[in-house]
Amino acid sequence: METKMENQPLKPHKLNRTVRVLLLPVMAILWLIGWSLYWLGRRKPMAKSANNKGNGDVIFTVLMPEQKYAE
Repeated sequence: METKMENQPLKPHKLNRTVRVLLLPVMAILWLIGWSLYWLGRRKPMAKSANNKGNGDVIFTVLMPEQKYAE
């Protein structure tokens, strides 16, 4: 007696192993990305650059509308 295994579905234990093998790298990459984003967010802020004056003044500029829109 010969049995054909061409059209038989995967056994549950084979399917579970396949899913684990495929999901494990994806889960590891997602954890690594999440951890690195958490670490970046928890770092102390960097020192202010020399170009930043930091005087706190806010400057507003009023732009006049063009003549065709004013009418």
